[in-house]
Amino acid sequence: MHPVSVFQTRMISNLIDPKTTDLFRDHFVLRLAHLISPGVELRRMKRAFEKLVQRHDTLRLRFREQNGNWRAQILPKHPTGLVVEEIGNVSDEKFLALI
Repeated sequence: MHPVSVFQTRMISNLIDPKTTDLFRDHFVLRLAHLISPGVELRRMKRAFEKLVQRHDTLRLRFREQNGNWRAQILPKHPTGLVVEEIGNVSDEKFLALI
């Protein structure tokens, strides 16, 4: 576990504050979804994801509270891995809502 900066501590406090707006949270929380073309091998996608996460510590970084202080922890592997969900043919609105 590693200590976090004053800025990180403030950001975490703001993000967990119930009075914080969703707009603020959405600005600082990364979520990403991609539409994958049919025919892409799932095994290759998973392997590419694993290599990317292995190379970049920030993709495995988690913040934990310990004895009243925030600490940063770099996990050995991504906690969920690659999540693949088949959504079929949906409207653009439904697609954005699913993301």
